[in-house]
Amino acid sequence: MGIGVGLLKVDLLKYECKCDALVGITNNGIDVSEWDPSSDEHIACHYSADDLAGKVQCKISLQKELGLPIRPDCPLIGFFGRLDYQKGIDLIRLAVPELLEDDVQFVRNRVW
Repeated sequence: MGIGVGLLKVDLLKYECKCDALVGITNNGIDVSEWDPSSDEHIACHYSADDLAGKVQCKISLQKELGLPIRPDCPLIGFFGRLDYQKGIDLIRLAVPELLEDDVQFVRNRVW
């Protein structure tokens, strides 16, 4: 078995079928009860899979905090990990040319 087997399944399906219907969050070992957007006190608004109303406000808040143009309809793509194949950078590298054909915002973690 390879590293991260199954963690990116939804993302890979979305990339391969190029459809907008798939939505997924990979938890990659985090405690989903602690990092639950329906109750997280550290985000601008709460939301859940059943009620996404607050998600746009969270995105706008993040765009403001990062100094990005406020664009609720623009896809915001985040990558938080080492630039290493173990973290899926090879998959991102494959997707970037197609992503750059559209209007997107990229966010990546700082190197400390």
